Amino acid sequence: MNKPTYSLCEVVADLSWFLHRDLMSGGVGHIDDDSREVIRLIIEWAEEFETIHADREWDGEYFEAIDDFYAEKTKNL
Repeated sequence: MNKPTYSLCEVVADLSWFLHRDLMSGGVGHIDDDSREVIRLIIEWAEEFETIHADREWDGEYFEAIDDFYAEKTKNL
């Protein structure tokens, strides 16, 4: 798998994990019941995150950046 594809998949996985965790714990409000819509949303977020951080070499701060990005995206759910 090439590096850009792997990186996008990693972001999709992280965002999915965060959303699942928060849905199970009640940490986010309502989200669409249509699973295809939720997946589309997560992929859209991942693409946005990758665009914002294009060509960035992470030096350990990735988890803080993805966590902050996710918090911003879900603050109004």
